[in-house]
Amino acid sequence: MWPSEREALAVWADQLQAQGEPLGELVTVSLRVDEVRRIDPHTAKLATLEVEAEQLRLSLAEQLLGPGVGELPQLRLRWQHGVVRAIHLDLDLAPGRDLPRPQVIVEVIGALLQRPALRFVDQLHLGALMPDQREAAHELLRALTLPACQARPRRVVLGRMPGQFRRLLRGDPRPRLADAADRAAYRPPLSRELLEAVAAAGVTWLIWFGHVQSLPWTRGDHGARLQKLEVLLGQPWSPAHGRPLERAIWDTSSRIRRRILAALPSLGDEMAPALLAALAVSLDPRRSFGDVVERSLTRAASEHPSWVAGVAQNFSDDEPWVAGWLSGLGRRSRGATQSAIPRIAAMLRRGIGTPFDGDYRGTGLRRALHSFGVPADAPHAASLEDETLAELLEKIGAQRTT
Repeated sequence: MWPSEREALAVWADQLQAQGEPLGELVTVSLRVDEVRRIDPHTAKLATLEVEAEQLRLSLAEQLLGPGVGELPQLRLRWQHGVVRAIHLDLDLAPGRDLPRPQVIVEVIGALLQRPALRFVDQLHLGALMPDQREAAHELLRALTLPACQARPRRVVLGRMPGQFRRLLRGDPRPRLADAADRAAYRPPLSRELLEAVAAAGVTWLIWFGHVQSLPWTRGDHGARLQKLEVLLGQPWSPAHGRPLERAIWDTSSRIRRRILAALPSLGDEMAPALLAALAVSLDPRRSFGDVVERSLTRAASEHPSWVAGVAQNFSDDEPWVAGWLSGLGRRSRGATQSAIPRIAAMLRRGIGTPFDGDYRGTGLRRALHSFGVPADAPHAASLEDETLAELLEKIGAQRTT
């Protein structure tokens, strides 16, 4: 989890337990496992607690996820501390595999987003959505804005994750159409109203079929936004500033982006997730932000080990460049990066190449693991890095028969 989330999760778990909700017990037990592991990873007590937490998770999973969990068996969930942290639906074109119907994706994901166990979801990545299924993507974005939605993911990836982040889509992008009738009839891919609602729901960066969609973080033109940014940066830090300033990293103004990236290491812990955005920006082949990003990342790694630990716990297998950055950090940061090792091993164990990207992700992850000094086939894989719903149901069935 990110540094600012753990305490909020613990408080929420106490509230749930006071209400007699079993999810509160699962979170509390899972947090205790993490605390014991941090204090003494070699104690015999740890294995007992891990088994207790896993048995409790499996006994509650169907209740926590709802009745539709079997309708999309290939959906992957990543769990941490008893709650779901990430949702992935990969594009699988293997022989004999059918692509899930868009309406099934919408219905299952929409229902999951309303479950309390997804309150702390950080990423929603639906790589199985194709560009001709944009209406389903619109429905999923609208689901995030509903009052019943419990999840507030920072990152939403619809379609493929890009390998570079140079091009930003503006709100209400309008092509230059010569004919007045064509201009009048044109409807943008994502309306300003929907983008504002998605931003209000907590999303900080949105990938729309291979491109970053800039999200509103304040009103006004370039000058007004820059002035607002300076006002926020000049004020005492408030946790409420976190997500709006994360969105500012993807502003269409390069001056605003440079300013927030330069200020990043001096801000509060709520900005730790912005390191993932900064690492994506650093891939820009023009290196237009290279000097600023490099200095910010270096300072953040030196001054905020808890941010580095958050990056290690929250990057996805679609971001091999993040694994490479973690593995290249100096000795002072190595303690904060260790949680990435079992995660990378688990990603490689599952297999992540697709027909569209070759194996660039796997290659990047293997290089990172090698830089950590760990063989790619080492038995370090995290057992709960993620699992498909089919795998989860199989585990539940096995538990019931024992």
